[in-house]
Amino acid sequence: MKVATLGLVIVVLSLYLICGGSGATLYSVYYRVIGNGNFYVEVASIDASSANGTVHFSSGMFNVFASYGYIPSAYNNRLGFIYWAYPDNYGRSIVYEINVKSPSVISKTTVPGSLYNLVYDGQDNKVYGILSPPSPLTDADLPAAGTPSFIQMSPANVSNYKTLASNLPTSQSTFIADVSPITHDYYFGTGNKDLYSIKLTGSGLTTHHLNCSTRLVAIFNTKERGLFYGVDASSRIVSVDLRSTPTCHNLYTVPGSYYTSAFDYNGSELAVVTQSGLFIYNTHTKHFYEVKNVAKYTPEYFTALHFAS
Repeated sequence: MKVATLGLVIVVLSLYLICGGSGATLYSVYYRVIGNGNFYVEVASIDASSANGTVHFSSGMFNVFASYGYIPSAYNNRLGFIYWAYPDNYGRSIVYEINVKSPSVISKTTVPGSLYNLVYDGQDNKVYGILSPPSPLTDADLPAAGTPSFIQMSPANVSNYKTLASNLPTSQSTFIADVSPITHDYYFGTGNKDLYSIKLTGSGLTTHHLNCSTRLVAIFNTKERGLFYGVDASSRIVSVDLRSTPTCHNLYTVPGSYYTSAFDYNGSELAVVTQSGLFIYNTHTKHFYEVKNVAKYTPEYFTALHFAS
């Protein structure tokens, strides 16, 4: 009887892996187009546990300008809040604190300059990011310019930020950064193929010269010191090993042009949104599948993608 039970468990587990089951839930801030090009924002809750996963939308929460694609964001998994830094047309970032579990806007504040590469660090309950000051020129429609700074923000009051380091390398606004809970380092990328890290105190800026064939657009830490997963500009999922000579290994090429991505630190699954839809790659089992119901929506309208865990 014990043998039969064990066999049943093995069969069920095998089916679970083959079908792509994971119990994974993703949150995203999604655009809707209404009327003559008007946009409003709502929360999308995505069941990404299998290829047949579904998408549920909240009702529209607020209007935004007609701009979409990558929007810098950080996810507070303690409270289920996303910090969504929407750029306006005047060199500022409007930071919305959004409750994605019970969709609503908790707060809204304006930060002078362009915020990007946002990360929430649960160890000290702070949001980190890179801030480029607004252009000193009088034309308000010009994009932000100047030397980027590494900053720390309190989730309760992101407008009251602290500058930890200045004169950072010019960063890439579309990069998805991460903080390692092991080393307590913040990792970010630029328009070249290098990866940078800096202590959360603002010291120890380090350049990691990678041998990636294409520049990275996202980096995610793992539970193994010095080992990361990422995505490059060609929609390739890669592993990044910094334990000796910095090395990139191509793992899987996702179809379509890249928009955004997310990593489940607990479940080891990487989600990638391209123009073709939403795809899940399990870094342990190497299983890859498309969440098919996402493709019928406009994939590039899924911004601020985060796993619920």
